[in-house]
Amino acid sequence: MVTYTIGCVRDRKSMPFTEATIREGLRIETLVPSDVPHKALVDTELLGYKIPKNTIVVPSLYAFHSDTRVWKDPENFRPERFLDSEGKLNLKLDVSLPFGAGKRLCAGETFARNMLFLMTATICQHFDFVLAPGDTLPDLSQNLNGLIISPPDFWVQLQERH
Repeated sequence: MVTYTIGCVRDRKSMPFTEATIREGLRIETLVPSDVPHKALVDTELLGYKIPKNTIVVPSLYAFHSDTRVWKDPENFRPERFLDSEGKLNLKLDVSLPFGAGKRLCAGETFARNMLFLMTATICQHFDFVLAPGDTLPDLSQNLNGLIISPPDFWVQLQERH
């Protein structure tokens, strides 16, 4: 019988690279490309655009997460962008919005982040991820975009660590 140790949420603070990897995954592959619609409460101007009162605005999380004015080399997966020079998680460096923003922030964010940490830490602790023979990593520019963003299919194998 194979038994596995499962991490706990308390481990998050002592595993900054794992946490940074999850944050980078949420940034580079934004699952939901748009935030919920917002309504302008007053006439306003944003980046030179006039937005009249009562206009519905739908923020693009995808555009924000891939904006070179916000992120250095946003097309590259770099978890270290969320770490300071000592390798500690620096939340001031994380301006990503994978769960939306403002008053309508996803109510499940804390639960989702905890579950992502537990699953990622446990799986990575016990398995190596290897591309299936003959397969390659997907080209993320070929994602299927709609209500959610889906990358092209690819296969990986999990090889048990000993």
